[in-house]
Amino acid sequence: MSGLFSYLSDVHGIVLNDQQKKAISTQARSTLLLAVPGSGKTTVLTARIAYCLSVLHISPARILTLTFSRETAADMQRRYTALFSAFPQVRFSTIHSFCYRVLHLYAKQYRRRLPTLLAGENAAVKYRILRDAVRKATGRYPAEDQLEEIEQEIGRIKNRMLSPQQSESGIEAFEDIYQTYAAACKEGRFMDFDDMLVLCWDIFRRCPDILNRVQDQYDAVCVDEAQDTSLLQHRIIALLVQKGAMLFMVGDEDQSIYSFRGASPEELLRFSELYHDAAVFKMEANYRSEKEIVVLADRFIAQNQMRYEKHMYCGTDRNAKGAVEIVRLADCCGQYGRIAARLKEGMGKGKQAVLYRNNESAVPLIDLLLREKIAYTCREQEMPFFNSDTVEDVRAYLRLAADPCDIEAFSRLYYKLGCSRLIFLYTKEHIAEYPSVFDCAASFSSLPEYRRNWLLKSRDIFRKLLSMRPANVIDIIRKELGYDRFIERRMNGYTKISAYQKLSALSLIASGLKHPIDLNTRLSVLSEAVRRGGGEEEPVILSTIHSSKGMEFDTVYLLDLYDDVLPSCDAKRQRSEGDVSAYENEVRLFYVAATRAKRRLVLFEGNRLNGEEVEPSPFIRQFTDRRTDKPERSRKRIETLKPQTRVRHASFGDGTVLYVKDDFITISFDLAGCKRLSLPVCEQRRLLVPITLD
Repeated sequence: MSGLFSYLSDVHGIVLNDQQKKAISTQARSTLLLAVPGSGKTTVLTARIAYCLSVLHISPARILTLTFSRETAADMQRRYTALFSAFPQVRFSTIHSFCYRVLHLYAKQYRRRLPTLLAGENAAVKYRILRDAVRKATGRYPAEDQLEEIEQEIGRIKNRMLSPQQSESGIEAFEDIYQTYAAACKEGRFMDFDDMLVLCWDIFRRCPDILNRVQDQYDAVCVDEAQDTSLLQHRIIALLVQKGAMLFMVGDEDQSIYSFRGASPEELLRFSELYHDAAVFKMEANYRSEKEIVVLADRFIAQNQMRYEKHMYCGTDRNAKGAVEIVRLADCCGQYGRIAARLKEGMGKGKQAVLYRNNESAVPLIDLLLREKIAYTCREQEMPFFNSDTVEDVRAYLRLAADPCDIEAFSRLYYKLGCSRLIFLYTKEHIAEYPSVFDCAASFSSLPEYRRNWLLKSRDIFRKLLSMRPANVIDIIRKELGYDRFIERRMNGYTKISAYQKLSALSLIASGLKHPIDLNTRLSVLSEAVRRGGGEEEPVILSTIHSSKGMEFDTVYLLDLYDDVLPSCDAKRQRSEGDVSAYENEVRLFYVAATRAKRRLVLFEGNRLNGEEVEPSPFIRQFTDRRTDKPERSRKRIETLKPQTRVRHASFGDGTVLYVKDDFITISFDLAGCKRLSLPVCEQRRLLVPITLD
């Protein structure tokens, strides 16, 4: 054992601390290692594998290593090879590839033909099936951003082991879309990546011979990024180690940010319940960031309730002053110019990153960086922004302004301009007889006078649109042509906020143009620039917070830190109803972003966005003021809230208590599905009462 530690020290100069050594050399059958950001968890996990080989004498073929993504698996493979090239080599894989091997084993043994995987050259088939399912359920084809949202929700439902009826996404006709998509996949003998997990779980439960055979193959199972593991994946892993294989699981519930994909950090909190001989270790030393960043981040994450009690501390003697900076702006739009100037100043001073919650935040910045000839690398090369309904609508407004007889553009806009489907079909048939779609639609015989006047007024506005300053065009579309009214009427929650973000981005891009019609051309240029990703390994990185996971940068700039974006309005609403899980995910998202910074963290704060009042993110103050808003612990617990008690929630309706533990209660609601609620919040706001039977 000491030989392994000496090898790391002598060959690679890696000196492990006591927490790291204890985790590597544990003899426990089931181990959970909680590793804070920058604590060296990859080194410890690879060293644990080397320990299994050299000390426990486990054959490399009998060690199963699972991680979250192919990128992480490849990185782990590189890190292991670099540190332990003299040791036997071990295969690193994703849990999806493991499940795929199980499916092949089943197919071979039972002489069955596997469904075709909807990936690679078949990926287009998946989206065709999904588009058709949406059209059949709603009567409309979805935009790219809507399709992505639906795809994510289908995956989340499968990974959380829920029924489509339990979806809370607010997606129109989601249950019908889900069932139609599933039926089409079954009929065509297709499966998506999440289906691989579902089928593997089903095989393990139905075919004990397959399960026994797979269990007998492994003596040790190592799982990386366990906080990103879904409930379904946890269940599969639990079956794998049921016969005695050693489980070594590494993660950090404080860094779980993939709830939209079905990640289940709650399973880490239940680790000792699920594995009765479990050992839980902590690695709390952060070797990455300046002390100020570490201290503030540790205090900030402490407001969350669904977490282990741990305290991150700085593992180095770095303690530079001013590591965290707030830049206050009159208007949030000013953040782009400030960032561009800072990026120029920082050239040659280490790796810099601009992080943001949503991709639409990056588009105006990419526009500015291209103009300023600042080299960058963009982590996301596919942005639904450019094919979103909002952007396509604005493009249609501009096309219709350039050609008032453009019936295709009118087909996107007619109902946004107050016309019915009947009026659109009339206009499509008679457009050749009139100088514009507006004159044609206004001639419809049964059209009310107020509607006719509005169409003629819209015609006059469209005539003037291309003569206006580009910066004003988006505002005219929103205010005078009624696009804001359409958003308020047809959208809600985060969907509405996202639409306004896209409009703000378009306004910023337009401000750099000479003519309004140039916006369509500029968007095509930016779309191509995003697709290329910028330069290779440039010192300036643009990334969503989610994509920055596992990375570190000398300087981190956080964009668009205003309320209803981070934290999201939907998460705030759910917290007001007692369900804190979504809000705590928002806290974790900010925490992950902040802890990517090694030397400097820069936060931008503003009170206006394109002339509209906005509230800065409350996370800025919570982070820098060293305060939290953790609800007070309940002094008096409702004694009657015991398992099997029937209760009524102010928002979720009637349900049955499953279990109560500490400050949380888990309830199976009749209509809203299973939820884990904060008891202090429920009690303070009087959201939950027992149902008394007369």
